[in-house]
Amino acid sequence: MSRTVYVSLSAAALAIVGTLVFAGPLSPPSGTIASTYKTLTEVEPRIAINATNTPGDALNSFIISQPGSYYLTGNITGVSGKSGIKIAASNVTLDLNGFTLQGVAGSQYGILAQVFPNNCTVRNGVVAGWGLSGVFISSPGGSGRGSLIENLHSYGNTGSGISAADGSIVRTCVAINNGNGIVALANCLITQCTAISNTSIGISCNSGTIDNCVAKDNGSHGISCGSTIVRGNTCTSNGVNVTDGCGILAIGNGRIESNDCVLNDIGIKSIGDSNRIDSNSCSNNSTSFLISGLNNLVIRNSATGGAPNYNIVAGNSVAPLIGVVGNNNWPAVANSNHPMANYGY
Repeated sequence: MSRTVYVSLSAAALAIVGTLVFAGPLSPPSGTIASTYKTLTEVEPRIAINATNTPGDALNSFIISQPGSYYLTGNITGVSGKSGIKIAASNVTLDLNGFTLQGVAGSQYGILAQVFPNNCTVRNGVVAGWGLSGVFISSPGGSGRGSLIENLHSYGNTGSGISAADGSIVRTCVAINNGNGIVALANCLITQCTAISNTSIGISCNSGTIDNCVAKDNGSHGISCGSTIVRGNTCTSNGVNVTDGCGILAIGNGRIESNDCVLNDIGIKSIGDSNRIDSNSCSNNSTSFLISGLNNLVIRNSATGGAPNYNIVAGNSVAPLIGVVGNNNWPAVANSNHPMANYGY
């Protein structure tokens, strides 16, 4: 009996030794052992916005003067007579990191890039209560081109909530209670944004694309556009207290497609020429469609509750206007099977 126990223990011991051998050698390698720690810069390869790294001047609390990636470490409160953060270099990324840039009475811009910077990115935070615009990455002559502005809430600013220059993208932003909500110059993309209760225009773009946005309760127009694709947006209760306020104002050479306009003063208004106004739905606006320019193409739209639904001057290309009253009376309406017809009901 004792001999059997002895053999069993020996086998177990051999198994343990075998496992330890396969785990690798216990002796350290020869030569100098290098450190494996990471520096703070390697852990957080960005530059914090503070008085040491980004000192300001008489007009700006902080200035970014070199390309690179910058971030906030806490909320920033503005100073009267100053802008919050000035971007004075191209190729800058500024991450608000979920914090707030809070303006005060007499303050200037929340974030300003006006002179020459291009290729700026600003994201992830709140810019509120500034005396001029919340985010102004724009200027006449094209400065600020190619910028990306995303995931920002901009509210209560006296000027525009967000202003972007040529070739910029503005996405997943919210602009509330500003002078204008979101303003972009030429060749821009504005997508998945919301503009509510701004004093003047909710969303404006000289040319480019505005899609899948919401514009509600803005003082003059929900969306104002030049040579722009305006597609898949919802515009509600805009311009109801002013004459000729619109859900969508088309200035010219644009494509206004598949939008919903509800309870605006005018649903869709074209004051310019050569717009394609296609497959939009307007309901319970004072006037559904007001087309006062020339050479516009008006097809496949629907309207209800307007007085009138369609007010279109001569000189435009308009598919048959089909007025449908009551239920199940399509066979009685001339041209009701026309594939491009516009309907009122």
